Amino acid sequence: MVAITAEKPNKPKKKS
Repeated sequence: MVAITAEKPNKPKKKS
């Protein structure tokens, strides 16, 4: 989930 916060502006498909 930490990765999501880092790529929040990108909003990639890492929502898993």
